[in-house]
Amino acid sequence: MSFGLAGGLTPALRPGAIVIARSILTDNERVVADIAWSQSLAGALPGAVLADMAGVDRPVFKAVAKRDLHGTTGAVIADMESHIAGRAASRHGLPFASVRVVADPSHCDLPPAALIAMKPDGNIHLAAVLQSLLRYPGQLPAVIRITIHTAVAFGILHSARRNMGRFLADHMGTADKEGALPRAP
Repeated sequence: MSFGLAGGLTPALRPGAIVIARSILTDNERVVADIAWSQSLAGALPGAVLADMAGVDRPVFKAVAKRDLHGTTGAVIADMESHIAGRAASRHGLPFASVRVVADPSHCDLPPAALIAMKPDGNIHLAAVLQSLLRYPGQLPAVIRITIHTAVAFGILHSARRNMGRFLADHMGTADKEGALPRAP
């Protein structure tokens, strides 16, 4: 299962919207999610949308590029991990699902500071963000906006994780009583 944040490609999805993959589309392939698993997850996550996602190798940071990607693929969000996880699952004959929460909406360009904010381990590279803000102070409103959007998305992601843990415990007997997701063997 791929689980995390994504960029919105359609104005219909606001920050915090939950999307469950029907399939992941890349430039040259379609990785199909396990439809029964995806539909069950959609039922466990109130308001979740079941739709196609775009698997990308780099962030889609310009609003015009987001609209173009939606127009050419029909995908409603883009992320950089689900297509990789889906390929691995397919290679090993395993079912696959992806649950993503929109952090940056389709109409917003990401500021330069947001593109350098994440360290490889997922933590924030605060020094790099501050240096970028000192160099380009005009991006401050956009940095504040994406920070708020991301905080909303992380809050929804946390709730979704709890709901998915309960769902898995009820339906598969694999999650612990607190709703934690099962760990891979």
